[in-house]
Parts: sequence; C-alpha cells; structure tokens
Amino acid sequence: MRFFVPLFFIVLFLAWSCQPDANPSGGEDLAEGELPPIAEDYEEARYKWGFMDQQGRLAIEPRFDEVRAFPRAWR
Repeated sequence: MRFFVPLFFIVLFLAWSCQPDANPSGGEDLAEGELPPIAEDYEEARYKWGFMDQQGRLAIEPRFDEVRAFPRAWR
C-alpha cells in the first residue's frame, strides 16, 4: 500500500500532463501540419539586418528579421 499511493499520484500527474494544449489564439484549431497565418506566427522585428563586406561596404541591404554568421568556409 505504501508503494501504491505515490505510484498512483505519479500516474495521475503523467496522465494530466499529456493533455493537448489549448489553442492560444482562441480561433479554430489548425489541421496537423498546417501553419498559422504569418501575422500570428511571429512579431515583426524592430530592426532589419544586412551584411557588409570586409572593406565595410554594404553587401546585402538590411531586409532580414534575423541572421546568423556565415560558415567559416564562406568568409
């Protein structure tokens, strides 16, 4: 009996935590694999990112919300 009570609560907790999440937008649920409209997907970035060459000249106009460094082989 001492083993059964904690085990019962663990199983109860796991069953409760496996419930599907509620739809945060309050709209209709999306079909599996369907993406939300782009306006709901992310918040618009405050600044845009571009790239400069090694001489400091603008190589790619700032138009990206997010960027990452180029691989070392491309530098």
